[in-house]
Amino acid sequence: MAWLVALTADQQKTIVTALGAASPSARVSQLAQEISAATDLPIGDVSPALTEIAKIYALRIREDTGLGEFVDMLIAALLRTEIIDDADDPALRGFLAEVLSQEDSLGVAARAMSIVRAGTRLFCNARVLTDLRPVFPADAKTGPTAAVIAHSLEITFHDAANWRRESTCITMRTKDLRRLRDAIDRAIDKEASLTDFVKSTNLPVLEIEE
Repeated sequence: MAWLVALTADQQKTIVTALGAASPSARVSQLAQEISAATDLPIGDVSPALTEIAKIYALRIREDTGLGEFVDMLIAALLRTEIIDDADDPALRGFLAEVLSQEDSLGVAARAMSIVRAGTRLFCNARVLTDLRPVFPADAKTGPTAAVIAHSLEITFHDAANWRRESTCITMRTKDLRRLRDAIDRAIDKEASLTDFVKSTNLPVLEIEE
């Protein structure tokens, strides 16, 4: 927010104009590239600024707060963090209100983020640990008499409530891996079918931020 607030009035105006002309996208990085190209502002500054403002936009949606009231809350927060020192700057208030009214660009990105992150746990990463485990007889001194191959599926996720990174481990057999693979393949096939269906309605299918 500090970077956005520090922009000149002309630069802020070009950002609002560029946001109004931007294509609907669920990917803030794609939106940032469009804004950077349209305004000649560095992508390294635009991208983190838009990511932050998209999160703020999503907060406004989640809290179901009116625009004027939300801008008041945002300006109060900027004062507390000493990013600004004047709460009565009409130009800043107008700029923030315009940015937070861009439903077809930032609004789409913020709403898409909210929908995707609606679950209680958000997938982060996964790996399968495969190892050979010896089977010993009653007298372990005689050495193993057999071995089994075991798989452990480790899933890392973020808790949506506090964004804390956690993980869980699930023991799996070979047939379990095949069932999981089949389920994933089926989900990918369903996504392709739904994408084709939605395209027939002329609705854009948004790619989610990776």
